[in-house]
Amino acid sequence: MKTQAKFTMLAFLGLMGLTTGCGPGFKTAEVLEQTVSLSSVNGRDAKVQTQDGSLSWQTQISSSVELQFEMKVPYGRIHRLSSGLIRGLTPYTCQFIPGLMNSSPFAYNKGEIPCGAIIDQNWKQLAVIPVDPVMGNSDGFNYQVSGFNVPVWIARAQRAGTYAEANLDTKTVQSRTSSTVFGDDVSLRYAPSGSSARFELCMNLPGSTVTSNRQTISAKASKKVLGVKISYASDFDVDMGGVNYDYARGCFAADFGWQGSSLSPTLQLTTTQAPYLANAVHGGLKIYIRDWFLRLADNILGFFRSSLRVKAEKLGTSEANKVLDQDVETGRWFSKVHGEQTLATAAQKMTQQISKGLTRVGIPSSTNDVRAMIADSCRLKKLSGSQDWTNRVETLCRDLLEKIEVTVEPFSVDADSSGKGCYASFARVHESQGKWWASECQFSARFKIKIPLMYQDYQQELKLLLASRFSLDRIPDDWKNALEGYGVDELNLAEVLEELERQGYTQVTGGDWASRLQSVVAQIRARQATL
Repeated sequence: MKTQAKFTMLAFLGLMGLTTGCGPGFKTAEVLEQTVSLSSVNGRDAKVQTQDGSLSWQTQISSSVELQFEMKVPYGRIHRLSSGLIRGLTPYTCQFIPGLMNSSPFAYNKGEIPCGAIIDQNWKQLAVIPVDPVMGNSDGFNYQVSGFNVPVWIARAQRAGTYAEANLDTKTVQSRTSSTVFGDDVSLRYAPSGSSARFELCMNLPGSTVTSNRQTISAKASKKVLGVKISYASDFDVDMGGVNYDYARGCFAADFGWQGSSLSPTLQLTTTQAPYLANAVHGGLKIYIRDWFLRLADNILGFFRSSLRVKAEKLGTSEANKVLDQDVETGRWFSKVHGEQTLATAAQKMTQQISKGLTRVGIPSSTNDVRAMIADSCRLKKLSGSQDWTNRVETLCRDLLEKIEVTVEPFSVDADSSGKGCYASFARVHESQGKWWASECQFSARFKIKIPLMYQDYQQELKLLLASRFSLDRIPDDWKNALEGYGVDELNLAEVLEELERQGYTQVTGGDWASRLQSVVAQIRARQATL
């Protein structure tokens, strides 16, 4: 069941229009005859070309029939899908960071960092860090220090700065101005190596101000001297400091592949350029002591550092970004809690969406993927003008499917793309329109299918099933038009239609599908948030 669902994702988006054996399905079957036919795959070496890529193959016959396929999908296709997914994800990014306060994703201004509970038009509260009271003994003095709460605020105004990046547009290192729109500065570099691929992702968060207010802390100490109790009591103020910065930047790498019997995707994010804050100006920690017994100052300060460090770490900072004592003194712990953790979380979510876009368009991940692609295409009842098509495809799917041998190289190196420098520089995820690399740089996958010689007459049907899977990239126009005003992006549209079909809505007219749409979209987005 899981495998089938995965391959539904791998299919091009028009699969929702295919006629199924168990229901009427979305009616695009009439399109199929215009897309591919037996005559189009008759050659030993042939190619199906669409605006979104190509599928080519070669045939060799010896003791078996070997079909060598190569699927190519241009960068532009993946970037367009990924861009839509990322823009749909960005309002929810900060919701995934433990310890951060958040308002509704829809309460923020367009492009605003979606972190913090909105206080007014100028500030949001990121968190409140409680510092517990402490008591102890030093130099014979028993002392107590009151607990307090540290509010952490972030300004809603956002800033920009300049940075340098290896740019695929020009194949040179170029200076850019960061965006003040959250989620806009996302760049991707793709490096295939056969069975796996590396996605390198660099991103910037808009600059801001993070600060807090001055805290008043009560303390007292007592000691018996010659049987007489001497007591001291005082308050002292702590100015927590803050940070201003132009933008936060980090670069990450994710090695993407498949492993295990379930062929589940593997995605491990590693840091290639440590997150940092550009042009950060920190106002450091200041402690103002009034009438305090000075011999206890070191104890109080030591308590403050260590206790606050523990509290800040609990906000979700990673092991690599542990807050140190010196960061409390400089105020840099504010920027770590916000900038670095938000960057890492956003990068992981965005990388997942990019890899999801890659698999969704049809790159086969495994031998089981290829088998499932063919099996799912067996549902087609109308692909060719051949009168015996139905009988032949049923024979192929019933008798041949388990006898074929499949090998897959899901992330093959494309020689043309390598020669053009496609793997050397970063391409902006949201800027594929009109770029040379959108069509000239390719994601490539190769796979081989061997069938027993006795079934060689069925190779045409086999090629046609795979070619139709690749070339049919259609969502029914009536459903596209009907759903246009609901804010469903291109990739999620297929999942929405799948769910509607499962619930019995196969026609635009009739039924109450519109009343179900909001909950269907909510289910899909909730599921994506957990990926």
